[in-house]
Amino acid sequence: MKPNIYNFVLRALKEEIEERGYDSRKIKTLIKNYSWFLSEYSLLRAFLRSKLPIDKYEQSVSFLVRRHEALADEVDSESTVLDIGCGLGILACILAKKGCRVYGIDIDADSLSVAKRLSKMLRVEKLCIFQKVESNTLPFETSTFHYVILSWTLHDIKMENHELLLSECIRVLKPEGRLLILDPESQLNFLQVQETLSKHSAKRIQQKALQKVYAHGAFTDALLAIYQKVR
Repeated sequence: MKPNIYNFVLRALKEEIEERGYDSRKIKTLIKNYSWFLSEYSLLRAFLRSKLPIDKYEQSVSFLVRRHEALADEVDSESTVLDIGCGLGILACILAKKGCRVYGIDIDADSLSVAKRLSKMLRVEKLCIFQKVESNTLPFETSTFHYVILSWTLHDIKMENHELLLSECIRVLKPEGRLLILDPESQLNFLQVQETLSKHSAKRIQQKALQKVYAHGAFTDALLAIYQKVR
């Protein structure tokens, strides 16, 4: 039987990385710790492209896995939260564990199905409501939420739709409620976001770099911007 070329791809990647002088033990540790999050191929391919020291690359992957916890630290217990682009519901479940009531919305039905399953496994299904929403107009009453969160989401939305979505985020916030936006700095114009939100009765109260990350082909800051709805 002829050898399948695809069986050699991972081997070729590993050999290339090792020939560049990277510690093979650290590469094995990286794969062991994070291949559940990204496939072995994706981890090695992105690492090779990043040209980063292995420790910095691992820190980047670790943050992408654990960014949900950094966001949860900004949310008061027992709040009502809207998680836009909730994906598999990881952040929603972490917040529900803090006693928050969380509405998670996403355009992907398969992700939402997994999110519902995850909330049941963690016994927080009574605090998590997941819903498919494809419109930038949010299907919620005005002044509903203490927090609205856009985590690694806004940069994937077309710029021409930003103003409508951001204005909707502010609309559904309670007075003095907070909008949290976490995105790679290289992929989102945070100044433009601030200018847009200032037109819709929101002020920025904090902006900070949480971690350097390798995202979308660039080594950049993961920026967290927090806005408050003005009464």
